Amino acid sequence: MSKVTLYMGVCFATAAKGAADELGKIAEQVAGDARGSVPVESGEWRAGISGGQEGDIGMVRSSDPESFWKEYGTSDTPAHMTLTNAARKYGKYSGMSGR
Repeated sequence: MSKVTLYMGVCFATAAKGAADELGKIAEQVAGDARGSVPVESGEWRAGISGGQEGDIGMVRSSDPESFWKEYGTSDTPAHMTLTNAARKYGKYSGMSGR
């Protein structure tokens, strides 16, 4: 009979490395979905949306300086939740919510 020892840190690190490429691909899909549904006034928000892999994580972002307020709303502007709703199609979301 042989004995196997699993080290949790090694297991998680190995799993993260294997998942990183897939997370980057999913982030690109989320960004594409968001670009397809974002409201367009000047086009800056849509043009600034990108997705990809950063280290061991998938990342979706917008370079538009006003994207936070467009996404989550303000006291007098409703939230669009475009990036959030696009991401929800690919998994569970537990982050911020709109006003």
